[in-house]
Amino acid sequence: MEWVNVYDYARLHPERECEPYKLLAGQFDADQAEVFQGSWDAEGDDRNNERLYHTGRGRWVLRRTHWNNVRGTHDNAEYVDRVEALSWLLHNMEFEAASRLLGWPGEEWGPEEASPDGVVAEVTEGAV
Repeated sequence: MEWVNVYDYARLHPERECEPYKLLAGQFDADQAEVFQGSWDAEGDDRNNERLYHTGRGRWVLRRTHWNNVRGTHDNAEYVDRVEALSWLLHNMEFEAASRLLGWPGEEWGPEEASPDGVVAEVTEGAV
């Protein structure tokens, strides 16, 4: 069993207002979750990566691991909603998982109103 702590970073630290306040929001067993690997480092450095978990109870958790010379390895995990999970899956070309777990493509989704300036983004096959 690999238990992962999940934090809520929404609030700022009461004493150091420029830093997020880590509030424990939950935990899950990573061995019981489906995991998808992604990287946000343009150079493909495996010390900087993201993993999206679909937990055994159906929650979505985004876990980021990055490394720097000052702090070493830093790991954080937070809950994300279905839209963020879908966006992450599509960005990382996990189309089968997006279809199987989130029903993509399905109903139209996006902002409630069109862009006020009337600009419409060009849509290409497989793009979000």
